[in-house]
Amino acid sequence: MIVHKGQAYPGEHEPIVDEELWNEVQSRLAEKAPPRKRGTNRQQDAFFLDRLFDPGGRPMVIDYSVKGSRRYRYYQSRRDLVRKAGANGTRISVGVLENYVVGHLTTLLGDQHQLRRISGITDGARLALLFANADRFLHELGNPSSQEAAVRSLVSRVQINATDVVVDIAAAQLVGDSAEGSGWSLTLASPPRKPFREAKLMISAGEAQKIARDEKLVELISEAFETRALVMASPDLALHKLAEREGRCRKQMTQLLKLSWLSPRIVDGIMRGSQPPSLTRKRLMAIELSPSWSEQERLLGFG
Repeated sequence: MIVHKGQAYPGEHEPIVDEELWNEVQSRLAEKAPPRKRGTNRQQDAFFLDRLFDPGGRPMVIDYSVKGSRRYRYYQSRRDLVRKAGANGTRISVGVLENYVVGHLTTLLGDQHQLRRISGITDGARLALLFANADRFLHELGNPSSQEAAVRSLVSRVQINATDVVVDIAAAQLVGDSAEGSGWSLTLASPPRKPFREAKLMISAGEAQKIARDEKLVELISEAFETRALVMASPDLALHKLAEREGRCRKQMTQLLKLSWLSPRIVDGIMRGSQPPSLTRKRLMAIELSPSWSEQERLLGFG
């Protein structure tokens, strides 16, 4: 059969492959095809695609690298715009950024005091609506099947800067069309990256002094967020079963999970290298932390 300008015409030659052979080949191809992780060829899920921007305001897209048998995904500044501007691009691991932002969103939605503070709402009825919607989104963020949709509903823009990440939250999703302004902003310290040695210059009391960020602490915070993401990805699996599946120590995973809920002020101090000298990786892993952020800050010397 030949189709020309919308009209189908019967072919005038014998089929090259008869229908029986064609069906047999298709059947064998289907049997031998490798299993697919996704049902379609669409781009792999990325929470912040089309709403993530680098320090120069340029959109960031998905990029890949391969090392051995492992494939790594990154958000990266669009190369054409970087070349045009003669600037340096930005690249960050998809998993690191998404787990970091989702972790902070989870903390925000579970903290009514912080929700009240960021929204500025005082009316009782609107607060009740805010808390109810926050609980709904909190549940959706903890469910792998609904997490992407929840993030893309809540987050309207993510701006990566030199020292922080600004997350714009769609307030209307939490309090309806009556939300003042276009949304709320959540400013986070830059997410922890793989440890590297770097001396930083800090100005204190009029004197310049070099200090080194404690990379063991930075690595610990990174491990804590990775552990929380692992737990959230398996909500129906008990922690001891998860530790057994991952071949890890249950007690260590428990402590790392607790550390993932550290006060943002403490995490920010560790990222910037301004934590008290007495705060070490060993001490943070051994200490019994209060769920209260203000109590954590007092106990660890941030008060």
